[in-house]
Amino acid sequence: MKIASQFYLVFALVASYATWAQNARMSGVILDESKESLIGVNIQLQGSSRNLGGSTGIDGDFVIENIPAGEYKLLVTYIGYQNIDQNITLRAGENRKLNLTLKESAVSLAGAIVTAERTQNTEKTLVLATKEAREVVSGISMQQISRSMDGNAAQVMQRIPGVTIVGNRFVMIRGISERYNNVMINNLIAPSTEVDKRTFSFDLLSSSAIDRMMVYKSGAPDMPGDFAGGVIQIHTRSEVPENFTKLHFDLGYRNNTTMRPYFQSEGSWTDRLGFDSGFRSLPSSFPSTFDYQDLSNGSEEKANIARSLPNNFMPMQKMALPDYGIGLSMGRIKRFSDGRSLTSFNAFNLSSGYQFFQRSFNRYFEWVDQTQDILPWESYIDDHFSREDKINILSNWTYNMGNGKTIKFSNFLTQVGVNETIIRNGNNFLQRPDDVWQNYLLGYQSRTIYTSQLEGNFLRDKDRFDWVVGFSYLGEDEPDLRRFRTYRRIASSDEDPFIMQLPPSSNIFETGRYWGNLQETSNSWRFDYTKEIGAQGNQKREVKFGYMGEYRSRTFNSRYFSYLYPGFNDPNIGEELIRLPLNEIFAPENIRSRNGFAFEEGTRPIDSYNASNFLNAAYAKIVFPWRRFTFAGGVRGEYNIQRLFSMDNIGSVEVDNPIFATLPFANIMYMVTPKNQLRLSAMTTVNRPEFRELAPFLFYDYKLQAGRFGNPDLQMATIQNIDARWEYYPRVGEVISLGAFYKYFQNPIENRSIITTEQPSLSYMNADWAQNYGLESEVRLSMRGRAPGSILDNFAINLNASYIISEVDLGESAVAQTRVRPLEGQSPYIINAGLYYNDEKRLMDIAVQYNIFGPRIFLVGDDNFPTIYELPRHALDLSISRRLGEVVEMKFGIQNILDYAFRFYQDSDRNEKINDLDHEVFRHRVGSLTSLSFTIRLN
Repeated sequence: MKIASQFYLVFALVASYATWAQNARMSGVILDESKESLIGVNIQLQGSSRNLGGSTGIDGDFVIENIPAGEYKLLVTYIGYQNIDQNITLRAGENRKLNLTLKESAVSLAGAIVTAERTQNTEKTLVLATKEAREVVSGISMQQISRSMDGNAAQVMQRIPGVTIVGNRFVMIRGISERYNNVMINNLIAPSTEVDKRTFSFDLLSSSAIDRMMVYKSGAPDMPGDFAGGVIQIHTRSEVPENFTKLHFDLGYRNNTTMRPYFQSEGSWTDRLGFDSGFRSLPSSFPSTFDYQDLSNGSEEKANIARSLPNNFMPMQKMALPDYGIGLSMGRIKRFSDGRSLTSFNAFNLSSGYQFFQRSFNRYFEWVDQTQDILPWESYIDDHFSREDKINILSNWTYNMGNGKTIKFSNFLTQVGVNETIIRNGNNFLQRPDDVWQNYLLGYQSRTIYTSQLEGNFLRDKDRFDWVVGFSYLGEDEPDLRRFRTYRRIASSDEDPFIMQLPPSSNIFETGRYWGNLQETSNSWRFDYTKEIGAQGNQKREVKFGYMGEYRSRTFNSRYFSYLYPGFNDPNIGEELIRLPLNEIFAPENIRSRNGFAFEEGTRPIDSYNASNFLNAAYAKIVFPWRRFTFAGGVRGEYNIQRLFSMDNIGSVEVDNPIFATLPFANIMYMVTPKNQLRLSAMTTVNRPEFRELAPFLFYDYKLQAGRFGNPDLQMATIQNIDARWEYYPRVGEVISLGAFYKYFQNPIENRSIITTEQPSLSYMNADWAQNYGLESEVRLSMRGRAPGSILDNFAINLNASYIISEVDLGESAVAQTRVRPLEGQSPYIINAGLYYNDEKRLMDIAVQYNIFGPRIFLVGDDNFPTIYELPRHALDLSISRRLGEVVEMKFGIQNILDYAFRFYQDSDRNEKINDLDHEVFRHRVGSLTSLSFTIRLN
């Protein structure tokens, strides 16, 4: 029986192979007229019994397997190109090679409703999408991202016209603060990721998960109305032209960091996964704030509770290993005989990176007599150590039912953990001029972002229905942040111990431990109906009606404690304790009810808040082409209810802001020729305060030695926007554009400086008005076909630049500070340049990319503290990639080749610009990063 079953199995395998071998196979490459590969070209074989098909990959190649012998109609289609429609006959066992060249289509596609999903992740298709868009938009494709060494979305963003990056993770558009942007992941609004500001941290998103990024600088009724800089839409990868499985490995070496000493305090075993296992958390048995503060000072019960915390104050020396990344991605597509298909793209990435830099930190007394040298107040050197561990998981599914019906299910998870240590050495000539300080920050922060969206599209005749529902979660945990200062006499020897500086009472600044936790959930929904009402040639006239809603809920809680030595204890014992080494000083045996350290909680009701935001929006839009004009516009109504509850030193703080805003939008496009067009747009948008900006909670920034707290009286800002742009498209995938813009703000939300103590304090205010205007240009050109036979034929360039002017009037509430100044963070100019080389014969790509921005306000000043400016910094990156056959791709790159210093200067002479008379506040270099990566295709 066993032999018989084996015989039948072998017979079945042979028979099936014989049947498969009798079928045909077709493969080839599809190029454009300039011999560049086209990605995502649709190939269909229409036969009498069934239809087969496929699409081209990143090199323009395609393969269709297991084709029954017979006659077929070959249909090759690609947006912006002329179709190929011809009859072919395939014989049994034939391996047909088919290399095709597509010609550009002279017909404009503006206004057309495309029922099939179109690839937009290549340079050419992205430029085409930009040309067809109703709004003023710029973007970057997966193809351009793959040519760089950019590891996260923040690094990718700086390649887009008019965009600058702040703090290596926040995005400014046209010089306007990051708080004036709105971010969408796929088709729903993303959460604000920061505890202390309204913004999105783009470094959380891995570049490998991005299909394309679009920056809409003018709006539309069916887009969010809360923005002034732009709406940034991040599309995660979902397209699968063919089945594949890929492994990715990369290693990085950073100057001044890799294989050198690295310091951090003790962590948990799950740190490598981006979260704390509970090692740093308050014990579950730890009493609540009310119960702990209710215990009598000096009680043994209080001391016992404090002893349950780990003694974790000594940074441990380790070795900074090379940066690394490991990734697995899989794409699967299942095509059914009736034309339906199911595709999935799944990816997992794990990465870890170290960073060390040394930063100078200086603060000065007021420069009263400018004929004399300025007197130093503080002078420090910060040794900054950090390690970031990140996990990205992406799972996107698309079910195409044919006839214009699709369902998509998109999921994205990011888990990031950052271990940070700062050791500050230097002098404070005001507090202790005869002492040298050695101060510490030991911290860990983990963040979780999860978004899930389910959306559907249904097209029937002249009607289109679109819907999407989504959920997002944001969690941020900062367990056991430790900050403390130590000192000793300048004249002391190296053997003399540093002395712990103890506070007189518990506070958030000195010798303490801090726990903070933020939880935010968001539920979103959107429904659109589009109706075709006519046409002009192939351009559709349509109206669109829609409704969207979003409910966000946030809870923030924090607790802080300080170590004290009560005055009723023996002072001699206290003097001995404060001189103990860091690994001993706060050990359990030194926390005692008598003659030992007390652990007092200073948490107040102001240190927590609860908030919610309920947004409802209805909109109507019309697209109406007429002759050479296309008008797209309409109106959007937003009813928003913002609520927040907290406490301050007086009593409860309650915010209840229901407000309705009517937002008109108008976009006009005029086609001068098929390759030339003009755009003009006008719109009204708003900008609402974020939860943190309203909450009175005080956050202390150790790096700046500054406090920041919210303002519950903030009101919504209103912005009037005008954009104009000329665009010229020499060839498919190329563009030359020049644009101008103007924005006028009423009640803009700005940072303000408040004089409270000898350290800066920052809050938020509604200024009277502001304006922002400028020019921006972009050039994307390929040399292919312009210099045939020469090496220049393989080059392409990408150049964009912006020139921006801004002004804000803080009004009469601008006490002890400049009333009229540029917007904080606004750069007067931004330049991005890229030179790309593609050699198809050698399967090699080379990219050189450059970025610079002009001087900008980093920190608003007042009468005590001059305004601090960040000065220009040249950034140059190089990447070289080469495909080794069909299986392996190798990439080598160097980021930050010039290692130009980050420089921050204060306006000492208060003339609102930086010159030779002004003084340096911060300076550091992060080092260049050299990396080598391999991508291996397993099938």
